[in-house]
Amino acid sequence: MDNCVVGQHLLYSDNHPTHAFNGALAGDLFLPEEWSNDRARCRKAGIPDDVVHRPKRRIALNQLKLAMGHDVRLWFVTFDEDYGKVPQFWPEWDALGQRAIGEAPKHFRVFARRPICRSQQNAHAAKRVDPLCRFSPLFREQPWRRVTVKDTTRGPLVWEVKAARVHRADASQQPSRPTDRQYWLIVARNPETGEIKYFISNAPQCVPVEELLLAAFVRWRIELWFERAKQEAGLARSRFAPIAVSCGMGSARDWRCIS
Repeated sequence: MDNCVVGQHLLYSDNHPTHAFNGALAGDLFLPEEWSNDRARCRKAGIPDDVVHRPKRRIALNQLKLAMGHDVRLWFVTFDEDYGKVPQFWPEWDALGQRAIGEAPKHFRVFARRPICRSQQNAHAAKRVDPLCRFSPLFREQPWRRVTVKDTTRGPLVWEVKAARVHRADASQQPSRPTDRQYWLIVARNPETGEIKYFISNAPQCVPVEELLLAAFVRWRIELWFERAKQEAGLARSRFAPIAVSCGMGSARDWRCIS
């Protein structure tokens, strides 16, 4: 019974602490498979025959490649778990040489270290990030660090974090294998609400965790941008899946967000 349009947008924010500039760079219609397979329905709705179903991550990557082709240089790409949960999404960023950090669901699987052999036994298999961040010595033996992710009218928003380098599980292999490269796995805890978030990043080991968290939490600016845009357009409701991106030129840091 939904009555809406689902779009895939490339958005920009400079993440200025007091006067942030945000804007849209690109937008495409996301067409569900059910609609794509019913061309008569599409024609009735005015959807051209050459607009077909594409996964959101494919639209997002195409938008980003087009922006990069126009000399847009990104500091980070950041996105929510609707994208981060897809293992095939990560090799795309690696192939582009683009830094990314995305929220991952608690069932996302990684290897804390390379297994000594290939086996389907649990001892040698990839682990979900939620128990790994609780019980693995990589996380258990380090203290929580407090990181201010943004300033609000009620004061700074502080999260507690732990981070370690892990291997992402390559789901294209069965049983899954650890990737050659390592990724950041970050667990963030809101001390006031108890909310837990998990983030995966392909950034190099030299990138500070504080910088990774700054990139990960810039999505709130894009959500605010959508809220204000809806108000301007007179829309009470809309659907979007935020994915954010950022860029640095010299000492300045610019941001982009795909949603």
